[in-house]
Amino acid sequence: MGYNHFCALWPPFMCIFDFSILLIDGLLIDAGAPGGVDDLSEFIKSLDSENMIEKCVITHNHEDHCGGGRMLQEEFNIPVFASKLAIPLLMKEKIYPDYRQMTWGVDYLPFQAELLKDSISSKSRKYIFNIIDTPRHAPELISLVERKQQWAFITDAVMPKYQMIFGKDTDIPEDISLIFQSIKKLYDFTKGMDNLLLFTSGKGVFKGRSFLKD
Repeated sequence: MGYNHFCALWPPFMCIFDFSILLIDGLLIDAGAPGGVDDLSEFIKSLDSENMIEKCVITHNHEDHCGGGRMLQEEFNIPVFASKLAIPLLMKEKIYPDYRQMTWGVDYLPFQAELLKDSISSKSRKYIFNIIDTPRHAPELISLVERKQQWAFITDAVMPKYQMIFGKDTDIPEDISLIFQSIKKLYDFTKGMDNLLLFTSGKGVFKGRSFLKD
C-alpha cells in the first residue's frame, strides 16, 4: 500500500507519508488515510514526551486526510479539530470509488471533531496558525498560515502550475473559479512574506509567493 514513509525530517517539522501529514511542535496537520491508521498509531507510540502530539487539525473531509481521526481520539485521547463545514461530513460513513479504496483503504471510521476557531497554536504556543478558508478542492478545505515563520500549509488547496487533481465532472469536482478565489486569498493574506514556504500534500514544499501567482 505504500505507507512506509515515516518520517522525513524538515526541521522543525516531521513530514509523514510524503508530506500528506505534518507534525510541528505537537500539532498534527491531517490524519492520513484509513489504510495507514496502524502505521500512524505505531509512529505515535514511538514519540517521546517532547514530540508527542497534543492536538490534530483536519484540513478537509477526503479520506486520505481524515482517515486516522477516530483512532487519534480513541487510542490516544488526542483532540481533533475541523471547520464548521467539515464536522458533519466527518461524522458520515464514506462511500468512494474503487480506485480510491485501493489507494487509501476502505475502513474509514466516522468521528465527531471539535470546532476549529480562527486560529490554533502549537503545543509550546511558539507557533500560531491562522485558519484560511480555501474551498478549491473541497468546499470545507482550509489552509493554515503561520505569519511570523512565513509558513503556509495548503495541502490540496493549490497544485503546481496547470495541475488539477480531479476536475469538474469527476467524483471530486474542482471549480476553476473557486481555485482562482482561493489562490488569490492566499496570495493576498501572505503579502509581505518574502520567504514564504508552502507545504502541499504529496508534492512537497514550494518557496515564494510566486508559486501562487504563477
